[in-house]
Amino acid sequence: MPFKNFMIRGFILVICLLALMSMTACSIVISNKEPQGELQVVKLIRVIDGDTIKIIHNGEQKTVRLLLIDTPETKKPNSCVQPYGKEASERMKELVENGLVEIELEPNQERDKYGRLLAYVYVDGESVQETLLEEGYARLAYIYKDQYIHLKEYKEAERQAKKQKIRIWKEVGYVTPKGFSGCEA
Repeated sequence: MPFKNFMIRGFILVICLLALMSMTACSIVISNKEPQGELQVVKLIRVIDGDTIKIIHNGEQKTVRLLLIDTPETKKPNSCVQPYGKEASERMKELVENGLVEIELEPNQERDKYGRLLAYVYVDGESVQETLLEEGYARLAYIYKDQYIHLKEYKEAERQAKKQKIRIWKEVGYVTPKGFSGCEA
């Protein structure tokens, strides 16, 4: 009888472990569009431009460069203001100034060559990068490795904006592999 009880308990344990593993696998697939890493609440100080903000993070003032996107220039030294640059900056302000701002860091890629913190930015749980891409204010850029947490959904957002010829995608040749061509008149 003790051997039979041992076998029944072992069988139940195996079934429970299999059920737990299948639930974990399902949650990984289902939550693909949501933040994958730890979200950290930050305090917004100001918007610098369409892809850069200044925040307070862990008690320190930091400049954050939004990962994987590029918007037309408005503040780059020795550069002109580019078409859609002001609009991208204004849209960034609309997105981040009136909500809970959180950041998510990409593993093994914390800072750029200028020392800026690289992060995915969320406001009230919504991805700022994905919104800027969907609305045609930004292009995908600065992809230095094969896998990023949110690259797949960002590619789809950019693809949709290109297909609809929204903002930066209106003029053929405006978006280039190195950025954007032209200056505002």
